[in-house]
Amino acid sequence: MMTTSDRVTTTSLRRHADEHGIALPTALLAMLVLLMLSGLFVAHAAPQEAATADTQAFEAGLHVAESAAELAVAALADPNHPAQPFTPAVANVPTTAAGARQWALGQAAARVTPDCRNFERTANGDGIAILDQTNGDLYGVAFLPDCRDRRSSRVVRMAYDVRPVVPLAATVSILTGCDVEFAHTNAQIGAGGIHSNCHITGFPRVAAGVPYTASGSCDTAGGCAGGQPKRNIPNYHARVFWQQRNAPGVAGAQADPFYELCPDGSVRQSTPQAVAPCNPATSTEVVPPSAHWVFTAATDGNTWTWTSNAGPPNGQYYAYQANVVNRMNNGNGNSTRITLFAEADRARILAGDGRHSGNITYTENPKFFTSWPGVGAVADVDLLVDKNMHADGQMTLMFAREQFRIDYNGRYDRLFFMTCDAALDAEFRHDSPYCETSRSSSTPGSPIHRNQITKNSDYLMPPSGNAIVPNLGISGVTDWEAL
Repeated sequence: MMTTSDRVTTTSLRRHADEHGIALPTALLAMLVLLMLSGLFVAHAAPQEAATADTQAFEAGLHVAESAAELAVAALADPNHPAQPFTPAVANVPTTAAGARQWALGQAAARVTPDCRNFERTANGDGIAILDQTNGDLYGVAFLPDCRDRRSSRVVRMAYDVRPVVPLAATVSILTGCDVEFAHTNAQIGAGGIHSNCHITGFPRVAAGVPYTASGSCDTAGGCAGGQPKRNIPNYHARVFWQQRNAPGVAGAQADPFYELCPDGSVRQSTPQAVAPCNPATSTEVVPPSAHWVFTAATDGNTWTWTSNAGPPNGQYYAYQANVVNRMNNGNGNSTRITLFAEADRARILAGDGRHSGNITYTENPKFFTSWPGVGAVADVDLLVDKNMHADGQMTLMFAREQFRIDYNGRYDRLFFMTCDAALDAEFRHDSPYCETSRSSSTPGSPIHRNQITKNSDYLMPPSGNAIVPNLGISGVTDWEAL
């Protein structure tokens, strides 16, 4: 007979047995639910992670594209900026955003090389800048992860404003980054005045009330004020002007031609997409503008010389890796519009092979109007004047990257002489807005090693006349958009 105790025990055993039977399916079901939920979480997380990676790549591409465009903006104003040169492109850019994007991507893709040398290399990707010469727009294109594996790309478009000229803050006839010496001279400094960011030596005659200052010392009598603040000097190079020859509203307000005087003795004109002067692939040889331009190839430096008393045809003449000599003795005979540029062959100069270039010499009595607005001459190295010269009716900048010397009794009316004194062997330094260097920093082989005025001359500017100094830098990005 089963007792109450036996019945309870049997019931408990049956209940435990039933629970053991239910536990396994329950656990399996719970595991299945967890696996399903985990799968859902994983399935949901994968797109999230991919979306995050895409977003990061999208933003990284934007920064790479912007960086490429910004470096190109800097290079537009200074060809010696340590950025890859921007890539000029052909015209016919589509007007729609989508069309412009595809155009820019195609232009960039066409410039891909196995080593990506045409691109700015960054940690996030490779960027390149494409310049639309017609409209003045600059496109920055980014390829990620690099130019050869273009799984992600961004395009930005910038419109920028190039300001062609700005007035100098204070009127001077001579502004130099370093020393200027008045040697054996009784030069008369007129209304414009003189300023050196270093020292002035010698004894010019300076009219009463005319600025006569130096940031260093003056070992002269006559009211020279030393210890004055330094003045900014634009850091020009001849190539800056060449780069801007086709920029809207800058070069050739007179619509004069821009001629390239090339090292092989040819005269050429470059197409807008050229990246350097005198390249046969991107320039066309033209009939020389006059037989009076004579090319001389020499072991100490190639030279282009104007030999006639008659002015050359109106134009801007760019001596590429050569010197240029103007022997035009036209006095008051005509009003030729002419601007001279001389670009130095920097590699040969620094190699010390005895060649020199980038110098401009005036040896007669030229009178001229400028072809490039407000600019008479820009020399990558030195500017030498050994005869009288003057402009007529306009302020004219005569600029030398290193030094100038004036060796003749002349009347330099409305000519504004400016030098930086920063030499080629100083690596075209960008660390100073005042351009001064040490006295020993002239380029090897250059004809002048100190700013000098050696004869009795008059430097006159009207009291109200600010010299108009070209500013070829970018004055501001006027528009920006991601395409």
